[in-house]
Amino acid sequence: MARPSAHTDIVYQAVNDLSNMDGVARRNALKSRTGLPFTIVDEAIKRLKEEEGSVKMLKPGVFVPVQKYYEQACSATVLEDGRCKIEKGEDLITLTPREAASFIGLLVGYAMMNQGVAG
Repeated sequence: MARPSAHTDIVYQAVNDLSNMDGVARRNALKSRTGLPFTIVDEAIKRLKEEEGSVKMLKPGVFVPVQKYYEQACSATVLEDGRCKIEKGEDLITLTPREAASFIGLLVGYAMMNQGVAG
């Protein structure tokens, strides 16, 4: 993938700003906000949609940013004494049985709320 241009960064920031204000970013508003011609706005939007996946088109001329997450490998191990070790990337925490139960309750509820959302 080619290195993004400065125009792509400007258009992406404008999509974020307009979406935060109005819920969506419209093509005309992007042109006005950035001061760039439609050809450059359109090329930047094309790159952001197709190559980076950081912008989604709701309908022609209407865009929203896509939330991207940096994810690391994670694991959990239950120890013989009932404690639980949770590892994420370089981070390691040890939970007592009560602490682990609190986390499990939160995570199960979170997983049920967000079924099918993770991508």
